Amino acid sequence: MRWFCLLFIGFIFPSVAFSLSAVDLKCLSVDDDGNVTLTWTPIAANPDFVRYEIFSSPNASGPFVFLQSIMDINQSVYIHNGAGADIVRRYYFVKSIGNSSENASDTLSTILLTLTNSGNGNANLSWNSPGIHFPPTTSGYYKIERAFEGGMMSLYDSSDVLLFTDTIALCSAQMNYRIYYETATCISASASKEDFFRDLMPPAVPRLDSVSVSPADGSVQIGWQASSSFDTDGYLLYRFGGGIWSILDTVWGINNTFYTYDEADIVNQTFSYRIAALDSCLNASPLGVIHTSLWMQYAVNQCASSVNLQWNQYEEMPGGVGEYLIYVSRNGADFEIETTVMGTQNSFVLELLEDGFEYCIYVVAKSPTGITASSPIICFDFDAHLVPEDLFIRYVDVNDNAQIEVGVFVDNSIPFTSLKLWRYKSDGGYELISEQAYNSTDFYQFTDGGVDTEIMRYFYKISLVDICGFELMETDSVGSILLTGESLDDLKNEFRWSEYFGYQGGTQGYEIYRATALDGFFSYTDMVSNLTFLYQDDVFPLNHMGAKFSYYVSAIQDANDYGHADRSRSNRIALFQSPNTFIPSAFTPEKLNPIFKPVNAFVDASDYQFFIYTRSGAEIFTTNDPNMGWDGTYKGNKVQAGIYVFFIRYQNLDGDLFDKNGTVLLIR
Repeated sequence: MRWFCLLFIGFIFPSVAFSLSAVDLKCLSVDDDGNVTLTWTPIAANPDFVRYEIFSSPNASGPFVFLQSIMDINQSVYIHNGAGADIVRRYYFVKSIGNSSENASDTLSTILLTLTNSGNGNANLSWNSPGIHFPPTTSGYYKIERAFEGGMMSLYDSSDVLLFTDTIALCSAQMNYRIYYETATCISASASKEDFFRDLMPPAVPRLDSVSVSPADGSVQIGWQASSSFDTDGYLLYRFGGGIWSILDTVWGINNTFYTYDEADIVNQTFSYRIAALDSCLNASPLGVIHTSLWMQYAVNQCASSVNLQWNQYEEMPGGVGEYLIYVSRNGADFEIETTVMGTQNSFVLELLEDGFEYCIYVVAKSPTGITASSPIICFDFDAHLVPEDLFIRYVDVNDNAQIEVGVFVDNSIPFTSLKLWRYKSDGGYELISEQAYNSTDFYQFTDGGVDTEIMRYFYKISLVDICGFELMETDSVGSILLTGESLDDLKNEFRWSEYFGYQGGTQGYEIYRATALDGFFSYTDMVSNLTFLYQDDVFPLNHMGAKFSYYVSAIQDANDYGHADRSRSNRIALFQSPNTFIPSAFTPEKLNPIFKPVNAFVDASDYQFFIYTRSGAEIFTTNDPNMGWDGTYKGNKVQAGIYVFFIRYQNLDGDLFDKNGTVLLIR
């Protein structure tokens, strides 16, 4: 019984003593030719050991191909040449083979690095895990090596995941990468991968925070937030004008986020701006949001003593506009906050304006975080009774004795309600003749038809009614020219006139105009100085033009600042010379006295009759022209010499008919 037990014990113990353990496969390292170096921890010495066998496959599920037998139990490294592990992933395990047992290691795979060039300056790296039972590393991270332009590999970064993106700081470069992890005794590494990378990635879009106009000097001030891209080298500022966006300027330095310049027209209109970032490779970001400068308009309500302020809504301020602040300066004093309105409001009425004060105002948009943007300053003088600078009568002109025309000049830069024409009354005071509404021109003409210009002068003035209904301005009184006269016994006409006052620049002189009964129209006769108001007209040379002589004078305006060249005419008068007639007793056709004609002086043709009769009473000649005579013919034929009868009739100054008859001797 004792022997049996000993024999059984002896049979069990040899089986336990010679069983082989599994190989601890630790690392797979791939060189740039795709060769794989396997590293493992050898098993403990065992009499049953025969060899190690190396197996490989491109697939995790096999089939696995036998590669090599290793007879040395202490060998821990094997190189699989030509594995192609730089192109495909390879899987390996190691068997320990004994006489009576065998055991296999865990299956590990090589690390296959994939390098993707996205064309935007970023190198995207991805790789696989070596296996399910990934051996712990000394640091817990994959190590990333990098080399520039064929240089030496050096540690660049690490990752605890299977992805990594490298943003290339250079504008262009040939880049080489490798991934590895390390244990206490070996490393598992991928083959290196390289590619040419160009930085085409634009920097991040910066954001404007404000466009402001400095209250101190009127300059435009633009502020923005720095680009979040670390390789930003500067900023491109754009301004909108002429229908296009154009570069205003370039600001260098990632942290230079303020720009100021002078824009002369900023007080008259809004300007819009945008910004783009520029990196060291001259890649520009897209344009940022549009910021438009604040611009305030105003309308003074003269009658309400207020001013209506209105401005454009400020857009795209970071955090939005929380409020608008209205700053006011009175008569050059310091600016003070007049009021604050909500950020959704874009108008305000400033009331209780004081007469004669100068007001300067600007508005500030303010965000909840304190960002501000100011408008240009607007200034105006408040006059509670604002009226034109100039108002005067240009002329008072008598037109055909039937009416008087009054021309008026007014500065049209200031609107008003109306102009009124007033005429002086003989019993004192002025009466309103007519009124004309404002028409935005600088010239108005009034007509007064209720006048008798032959017996008296008329004086006029103009008043202005402002937009509030107040009658504030009044011109000087200007009178018409009254002309009077008489005919003299010495065949002259004498007339006098009143002096004309009222021209801007004064009166240069007076022109004399005359019309005769024969021609019927006025023509220029003479000009006298501005100090002459009496004139005698010798009309004897005009005795053949009739008895009636009509006159008027015209005051001529002197040079003036307005360039006006107006005329102011007097009334018209008619003076009469007494008609007279001398009758020759004989005439000699075809000789010294070929025409028989009464010598008429100041005889009007309108009432004149001259007849020639034969002694038997036959009419052989007639005319109504005082200046026409008989040539001794009848129907183109010469009449015989002898005695003929004449008859003359015309109307004298008293309206009575003057008749005269007699005989004339025709001598041949």
